[in-house]
Amino acid sequence: MQRRRGAAAAGLLALAVATAAACSPRVDPEDAAAWFAEVETNGPPGFVGGGPTSTPVEAPRGTDLGVLVPTVTQDLAAPLDIATIDAMCFGGGMVSIAISVSTPEAERSSLIDIPCDGERHEVAPARDGVTSFAFGGYPARWGPTYYAVVVDEA
Repeated sequence: MQRRRGAAAAGLLALAVATAAACSPRVDPEDAAAWFAEVETNGPPGFVGGGPTSTPVEAPRGTDLGVLVPTVTQDLAAPLDIATIDAMCFGGGMVSIAISVSTPEAERSSLIDIPCDGERHEVAPARDGVTSFAFGGYPARWGPTYYAVVVDEA
C-alpha cells in the first residue's frame, strides 16, 4: 500500500512538472528580439510594424476581462487598395492580433489568433480605399514574444 502511494505521488509530481513546463513561457526574449530585428531589416516587402506583444489594457470596472485593442495606428496620406494584411510571430504558441481597418465608408475590426511559426497568416482580407489601419499583438499562450504586420498592396 505504501509503495502504491509513493508511486502515485511520484506520478502526480511528474505530471505537475510536465504541466508546469508546458504552461511556462518558452520564448527566449533575446531570440524573439533578434527575429524581429531581422524581419524589420530584411523582412518581406510591405512590413509596416510590430514589436513585442503587450498586456491587454486595464479591464473596465465591473468586469474581469482584459480589453484587446490595437496599439499601433497607421494613417495613410492617400487611400490604398490592400490585397491582404498578414501577421507573423516567433517562438511557438499563439498570439492574438487585434486589427482595425478603416475606409471612408466603414471601420472593420477583428481579433485573430495565429500560430507563432514565423510564417505569414492573413488577419484582414482585401479592401479598397483604406485610409488607416491599427494593430496590436497580445500573447495568447506561452508568454510574450514579438510579432510583425505586413501589408500587401492590391
